[in-house]
Amino acid sequence: MQQPVIDVVDLFPGLRSALIALLGELSPDDWQRPTACDGWSVHDVALHVLGVDVNIIAHDRDGQRQAVPPGLDLSDWNGLVAFIDQRNAIWVEATRRLSPRMTRDFLAETGPQVEAWFQAADLLAPGDPVDWAGPDPAPVWVHVAREYTERWVHQQHIRDAVGRPGMTEQAWLHPVLDAFALALPHTLRDVIAPPGAVVTLIVTGPAGGRWSVVSGSGKHRLATDRRTLRSARRLAGPRSGHRLAPVHPGNHARAGPGDQRRYRRPGDHRYLAGDGLDHRLTGSESAGDQYSSRLWTS
Repeated sequence: MQQPVIDVVDLFPGLRSALIALLGELSPDDWQRPTACDGWSVHDVALHVLGVDVNIIAHDRDGQRQAVPPGLDLSDWNGLVAFIDQRNAIWVEATRRLSPRMTRDFLAETGPQVEAWFQAADLLAPGDPVDWAGPDPAPVWVHVAREYTERWVHQQHIRDAVGRPGMTEQAWLHPVLDAFALALPHTLRDVIAPPGAVVTLIVTGPAGGRWSVVSGSGKHRLATDRRTLRSARRLAGPRSGHRLAPVHPGNHARAGPGDQRRYRRPGDHRYLAGDGLDHRLTGSESAGDQYSSRLWTS
């Protein structure tokens, strides 16, 4: 069964309006507060979001291409991460001369242009791979969902840093979790399991949900309907009882003003260990809420 489309296009204007309003409330000290992004202040994170907008407008809409620095292989995961980290660092360093007011004004200008581009996009058209979801070409809606998670996560970084409530209502947070769940089959690709084995991710709370990965012949896939899960359970046989260590995002993610905890970079992976296996779960480290998640096979 084909993966249902995660359509978040209509959420971008509201998310940007909330960011612009938040930035307009910040004091000069708030703009300089450290965030969960190592070495980045609130101002730096806002500048990064501006850079993400500029990349969509210049690269995706206008076809502007950036040369790859010598020695970096973008087909290799480490090379890709190094390229993105380098590009982000150069942008933030160069734009720190922008004042907070200018940063906010530019974000108010680029937001509608990005939204118009997404509104005009054919969500079902094939696109480039989204690396954390797998090496195969991904439909455009996966790219758009990824861009939504990028903006939601970084706004959470700012909200956590200045002690403002997060946008964790179901309408805003559930699509983020839904998009991150697309990473599960690729993340578990090296886990050897019998056909029909199921790994289920449960996130509790109003915005939570349940996502299951089914092991197939040579490739895991995200289950999208109850019939697939029933068939998988019949194929796999009795419940194996294998469980992975519980993870409680709220315990790791809460970061108020002046908090010294740091994470390596936005989108860091959380490692879950169980019975000698490491399973990597891609997700936001910034929710700061009461949601919990756990993984197990059945």
